Amino acid sequence: MLLAPVLEELCFRQMAISPFRRRGAQIAVCVVMAFLFGILHVRNFPGAFISALFYGMVFIWSRNIWYSVALHAGCNLTATLLSVYCWLGLGEMQMTKTPVIILPDWKVVVASLVLAIAGVCLLRVDKPAAVS
Repeated sequence: MLLAPVLEELCFRQMAISPFRRRGAQIAVCVVMAFLFGILHVRNFPGAFISALFYGMVFIWSRNIWYSVALHAGCNLTATLLSVYCWLGLGEMQMTKTPVIILPDWKVVVASLVLAIAGVCLLRVDKPAAVS
């Protein structure tokens, strides 16, 4: 759950996007790498593609791969927790082409939104100036 996000973010984001200096080129590479990332996650191409675009844009905006790694790991953790949630009989999972989880209560949705807002707030925190 942690090794995959680190390796994928280093390969699909940092090593692919960092060599380019112009923002337009970085965004173009981000889209191409998101497409490749989606192909590798064939069972969930749309979700993987959109997530990869988001991770790439966070990397381009922040210039810090660890934000993307944290988001990716958080996404994997959320998927794992939702699977356990259903396995424990607290939710219901429909098996279609891709698994769809039906959540019977609003608590998980609220918790996800709170975590997402907290993550955005952490990204927006200004770093303290270096003391000379």
